[in-house]
Formats: sequence, structure tokens, C-alpha cells
Amino acid sequence: MPTPSKQLGDKGERLAAAFLIAKGYQIEATNLRLAGGEIDILARVDAETLSVVEVKTRSSSVFVRPQANITPAKLRTLRRLAHAMADRHPNTNVQIDILEVDVATGEIVHIPNV
Repeated sequence: MPTPSKQLGDKGERLAAAFLIAKGYQIEATNLRLAGGEIDILARVDAETLSVVEVKTRSSSVFVRPQANITPAKLRTLRRLAHAMADRHPNTNVQIDILEVDVATGEIVHIPNV
């Protein structure tokens, strides 16, 4: 049985995927595991661009914004994952997007091309 934090994260990722689809992104993969880590969502922005999407989910933004959890180490991991995707998809631009999802309010903040 999934833990409450896993259930919260899964819900946030579903909301994030729906948000991206509404913005015109195409979801290529979710929870994509690579040697250097996991990509929450891999999405095609357009014909030339892929996005490595990091989803940060909270049940309330009262205490800390989810973006505060993007540490320098996490950003390095995201960069490594983006480089791995660029190697797998030559001639494709790869960007990193962060989505902050507050499931209590339904608010989603999209920070594209970090």
C-alpha cells in the first residue's frame, strides 16, 4: 500500500501532467528512471524541445513553497538527467521545468526553462 506522501506525490504528478497537456505539451513518459535519477515527467514542448519536468507537491503552501526544495544538489541531478535526454535525442533542445502543485488549493505554478 502506498504511503501518504507517495499518494500525495502521485496526485501532484497527475495534476501536473493534466496542466501540461492543457498548455499543449505532450507527455512522453512519467517516472522515467535513469542511472542518474528519475524524471517525474518527460514532455514534448514542441517539435524541437523536450522538457524534463520536476514536480513538487504539497498539501498546503502555508509553511514553505515547494520551489524551496530545489536544492543545488537536486538542480545538478536535473541537469544530468537533461543531458542524458539530450544524448538520447540528438538535435532536440532539452529544458528543465519545475511545477509547484498545491493540492489543497489546486494552485499550480509553472517555472519553465530553469
